[in-house]
Amino acid sequence: MRLDFFGDTLESIRSFDAQSQRSITQLKSLTLNPANEVLLNKSSIAAFRNAYAEAFGGIDLNDPLYESITNARVYQGMEHWLPLFHGELATLFDYIPDAVLSLSHSTAESMTARHDQIEEFYDARREALGKQSFGAAPYKPLKPERLYISESEWQQLCVDRTVLELSPFESPARDAISFSGKRGRSFAAERAETGGNVYDAVRIHTENLRKANKRTLISCWSDGSAERLSTILHDHGLAPLVIAKNWAEATKHEVGIVSLIVLPLEQGFETPSQAIISEQDILGDRLVRRSRKAKKVADFLSELSSLSPGDLMVHVDHGIGRFEGLRTIEVQGAPHDCLLLIYAENSRLFLPVENL
Repeated sequence: MRLDFFGDTLESIRSFDAQSQRSITQLKSLTLNPANEVLLNKSSIAAFRNAYAEAFGGIDLNDPLYESITNARVYQGMEHWLPLFHGELATLFDYIPDAVLSLSHSTAESMTARHDQIEEFYDARREALGKQSFGAAPYKPLKPERLYISESEWQQLCVDRTVLELSPFESPARDAISFSGKRGRSFAAERAETGGNVYDAVRIHTENLRKANKRTLISCWSDGSAERLSTILHDHGLAPLVIAKNWAEATKHEVGIVSLIVLPLEQGFETPSQAIISEQDILGDRLVRRSRKAKKVADFLSELSSLSPGDLMVHVDHGIGRFEGLRTIEVQGAPHDCLLLIYAENSRLFLPVENL
């Protein structure tokens, strides 16, 4: 669509061909809908009403979710009840059924931890629903299997397609393919040595790799760090040294040329034909971007009970505020229990307890 303005006044709306850029037809109006997993129309609302009654054993007019959707109003977080709007949910496998799965050796452990977290949240919400305080909006959670691929479903998905599982360990299995890879050299000893020079150690190591006829690459976290490392290593006599834009460009260079490339690896590795030294191998693990440990729902509930008016709290978006207690406010015709936080110049933030 092409919108022509005269100042702040919209004069015309025309559709146009994206290739030729020529206008096609004149339009009188244009409706822009916000992107959302749910489009509220007659059919989706009717599907929601029926599925809601089936899932929760009847209609609850006091549920702000049900009241909002019934009146075609967007409800914040309504994607958590997505199955109620659709006959069935699709997965990525429905769009690429013949895709080959490539899994890390820690995939199974990560999936188990994620499923445990999902079950913990579900149980906490079910328990909170049974102990609902006066005036608090009900949160009726859907069973996890309606929202997520279960462990049994995942196992069946893996049986029906080709799966490649990467492992840092050698395997005697017949269908295992060894790339003869091993962990690369770490320069931790040189960093810890008093008066040692880690960059000279890198130069000596790359010279030994050249003698072994191995293509050598140094992976960096960003373009800026690649430029800094290039300058420092060049000053310590490492040459020839170039910065490559991508993997394809790096592999086009002669084997004796050391390439710096943006490739966020925490640890380097070696194969019979090439070696990759990571920026972290050289400078240390202070560059590791560690994720914060997720807190349990029970921890949040216990923290809420231990709060007193006047306590300071840190909101992830708004920063430090002063807790003033619980307040019940009316939102869309329904009461909500909220934490009241006071900020500079007496600015107020009402935080719903279900979003704690």
